Amino acid sequence: MEPQPQSLEELQNWRCSTKSHDLVRAPTTGKSGDPQFVRVEVPLKNNDEFFHILQHGLSGLNALHGQEKTALSQEISDLAKVVSRLAKPIKGMQRTDLYAWRAIFNLYLESNVFFSTNENESFTRSPAQVQRQLQVFSNRLDELQQSNVIILKDSKVALRRFLLVNANLLRVLKFQQLNMQAAGKILKSK
Repeated sequence: MEPQPQSLEELQNWRCSTKSHDLVRAPTTGKSGDPQFVRVEVPLKNNDEFFHILQHGLSGLNALHGQEKTALSQEISDLAKVVSRLAKPIKGMQRTDLYAWRAIFNLYLESNVFFSTNENESFTRSPAQVQRQLQVFSNRLDELQQSNVIILKDSKVALRRFLLVNANLLRVLKFQQLNMQAAGKILKSK
């Protein structure tokens, strides 16, 4: 086994090689005047443990992502069925919220919450932009609701569900952004 530095002074004469796991003694001259290097490999057990924990955490995040995706997809499908039922004109039934839902979805599309259709802007939005646009939509929706466009009680419940779905999508988007930033920082530190 190669000699290890025993004191602070000896450690100061050591430097890191180009490999992160090697330590090389600073050149000293031997009897022949040639520089002598001593290679010492330091096992990175902690590094392996770190990447094992990271891999386990990423696997958990991937599973959570799948669960959230399934739950959101199901909620959107259920909500679509409810809104379709509430907006569907039925013979003999005078009360329908068809025009209210048209107005709501028109406001939503005009607000460009998650995506922009404007040529001068990026197509997808950052979480901060989504939050701003969701607030714009919410403010415009408040103005619409003051004119009592929604007639049916079930439509009001469905509208709250619609807003909740959008809030959950924003939460997932923020979570994804944080994960991407964390992965970038981890990879950058290598």
